[in-house]
Amino acid sequence: MFKKLSKKIIIVSTLAFTCGTFIMPQVMTQAFAAPIEFRQDSGYAMQWAKQNYGNWRFSLGSEEVKAVDYYTQGGFMVLNEKLRTDANVSATSDIGKNISYISAALSKMPIPEDIVVYRGTGANALGALQDLLQTKKGREQLVGKVLVEKGFMSTSILRNKAFAKDIIFYLTVPQGTKGAYVGIGSVHDEREILLDKGYTYRINYIDVEPDTKKWRIYAEIVGQ
Repeated sequence: MFKKLSKKIIIVSTLAFTCGTFIMPQVMTQAFAAPIEFRQDSGYAMQWAKQNYGNWRFSLGSEEVKAVDYYTQGGFMVLNEKLRTDANVSATSDIGKNISYISAALSKMPIPEDIVVYRGTGANALGALQDLLQTKKGREQLVGKVLVEKGFMSTSILRNKAFAKDIIFYLTVPQGTKGAYVGIGSVHDEREILLDKGYTYRINYIDVEPDTKKWRIYAEIVGQ
């Protein structure tokens, strides 16, 4: 029996039975925290961001701030392309230094609680598996697959800020994941949570988002 206790807590209750016979009226109850999800609630999202990341930029060194701003203002294309295609990025190159500074910055204040974020992508995000989206059997085969994002992962805490070409990921990010809300104090605030490079994620469910008719993929971060 499932009972929604609040927006963030789900109670699971189990009655004791033996061989189909009820033996005691005791109820064993466990509470599970559901991931926080803002969807379109900009006010609530900004309150969360300020509470958890209002001081994040002040915790960074000057080179880390420059690297993060470089990434969010267009450098993401250069850095992620390098990470996705070159397994041996020179740590002494300008690209390598920026990658290191960004990773260091994203390690300062890990994600404080389980949260659902949104990521709009093209079908090529699935790599060689993208054709499986086109059939029901293929989509069933995708469920359970674990994929890796070799680059940094840009996501949004608001659904309407994640613009999808073909796919919108509803991505559950667990507490402790290396990442940060990078908008506060920046010139460009796209309601972005940036996750560190190299995270893997598992596909849990696929359907079509009613309003946009885009593929909606429910997934969760499972490792790095």
